[in-house]
Amino acid sequence: MQRLGWQMVLVMLIVLSRPLHSCELTFAVSSEFPPYHILQADHRWGGLSVELFRLLAEEANCQVKVIDVPWVRTLELLRKGKIDAVSNYSLNAQRQQYS
Repeated sequence: MQRLGWQMVLVMLIVLSRPLHSCELTFAVSSEFPPYHILQADHRWGGLSVELFRLLAEEANCQVKVIDVPWVRTLELLRKGKIDAVSNYSLNAQRQQYS
């Protein structure tokens, strides 16, 4: 019985040492669109929209994955729920169905 006790403590320590949830948000850009999204020399995305989204995600304890996809594909990925946010997106009647 005592052996089972320390094993339970070990399992609880392992479980509690992990984050309660892992969060990765996917942010889509469509090539460079200064000053909103800019591909930097180190091949990371920057710019006003990208940095603002990173700050918001940080507040939610989430990581950000920026992907560069053509605009038409971006809308399809958004419609299917494969991405979480889009840069410079305006709402219209058609998009309102899945936004």
